[in-house]
Amino acid sequence: MPPIPAIGLLVHDDDVEAVVLEGWPEGVPPPRFVVFDFAGPDVSDKYVLHVSSGAPNAGLVGHELFP
Repeated sequence: MPPIPAIGLLVHDDDVEAVVLEGWPEGVPPPRFVVFDFAGPDVSDKYVLHVSSGAPNAGLVGHELFP
């Protein structure tokens, strides 16, 4: 039985420093990641993505990561 792939995120001071894939099958493209954080009052609206998170008009800032 092949190992179950593992995905790790190295986070330091609220920044994702690295994405680590372990046991990822050969020939299978790595997955896409999007990491969201709540948008603070100092974030411009042009960078805010509004998603349904259970709270009305919750704003999140998203960053796509590539392993």
